Formats: sequence, structure tokens, C-alpha cells
Amino acid sequence: MMSVMSTAPDSRAVASRWLLLRAGVLALLVGAALAFTVVVVSDVSEPAPAPAATVPPMVRPLQDDLQSLLESVVPNPPDLSPSTTEQLQTAVAGIAREAADGAYGSAQTDLDDLQNHLAELLSSRTGTLITQSRGQTIQHAIDTVRDDLAQLK
Repeated sequence: MMSVMSTAPDSRAVASRWLLLRAGVLALLVGAALAFTVVVVSDVSEPAPAPAATVPPMVRPLQDDLQSLLESVVPNPPDLSPSTTEQLQTAVAGIAREAADGAYGSAQTDLDDLQNHLAELLSSRTGTLITQSRGQTIQHAIDTVRDDLAQLK
């Protein structure tokens, strides 16, 4: 009878230790998950600042109007997605280089391509890549640059 009673407290002690071990492992896993979440969230929550973009020197008011066009495509989610921003900035930089080189006809052609691309983005059914308000701002800047190029041709 003594042997039965002496094993009962031992099995309870083992069960208690096993329960504490499982609780400790669970607490460790929860802590690791929280630490991982903090690292991931803090890494993506800070948007990278946009580099200051400028246009090369050229005839005024074309230079000022190209600078306005370039500034109209500065990233500002959700107004303008980062991937769309990169596409538009690349196009505007190309137009500015051509205009600075005096290739006004090529700049005009690329400006037309930019306007067509903007129209595609605004009518996209796959998601909002650019808001209508931002699209109007960019379109106004395109129109101003187009007028400048027409005077220089």
C-alpha cells in the first residue's frame, strides 16, 4: 500500500513539471513571434524618402514646367503607387534629357507616350495605381510642357 501512495505524488510532480515546461515553451514561442512581428512591421512602416529630382538646365519656362511635371509624380501612397511613380519619373526624366539636348520633337513624342500611359493607369481595372485627382494634376503639367515644346519646335 505504501508503494502505491508513494508513486502517486511522483506522477503528479512529473505532470506538474511537464505542464510548466509546455507553458514555458509556449511563452518562448509567443515572445519570438512578437519580436519577429515588431521587426517586420517596423521595417515596412517607414517609407523611403523620395530623392529630390531635378531637370537639367534648359530654356525657360520649359525647365520650370518640366520641374513641375517631375514634382507631380512624387510618390505619395495611396495617391500614387511606388511602382507607378518609378515608371512616371523615368518617363519624365527621359523627356527632360531630350528637351535639354534640344530634341524637342522626340521630347514631344515621349510626352505623348507618357500621356497615353497616364490614361491607361487611370482607366486600369486591376486596382488603383493612381487617383483621379493626382491624374488631373499630372495631366495639367503634361499640357503645360506640351505648350512649351510646341513653341520651341
